[in-house]
Amino acid sequence: VTDRDPAEVADRPDDAWAAVFLGEGFDPVDGAYRVKALSRSPGAAYGAVREGEAALAVGAGAFGHGWVSFHGMRTDAARRGEGLAGRVLAGLAGEAAARGIDRAFLQVEEKNAAARSLYARAGFTPAWRYFYWSRTA
Repeated sequence: VTDRDPAEVADRPDDAWAAVFLGEGFDPVDGAYRVKALSRSPGAAYGAVREGEAALAVGAGAFGHGWVSFHGMRTDAARRGEGLAGRVLAGLAGEAAARGIDRAFLQVEEKNAAARSLYARAGFTPAWRYFYWSRTA
């Protein structure tokens, strides 16, 4: 995924991790609820690329039944395009490998070309499509 150092991986999300997760474009109330929910996930891992105390890119991995689910991938808007998400994915994939897990899945919005490109470079291929609920005009 990347030739740079993989992200650090922790067993809990900290405030810097949550700040990126709750960044631009996300409802703060819903986001705070999601961070709390993620924090209760047994055995989950939380990847972060940091610069000093600040997190620049984050993601989570949930493990079960021989699979890892990558989710919650976010990069600080000002730092997109620097390969940071690839480092997060690499850190979480390393954690999965350390746990003996070699099967992974994730979901990505179809219109998110940058993320889809990252995941394709990492070897992911589309398996199915899904649609979010949305309000009619």
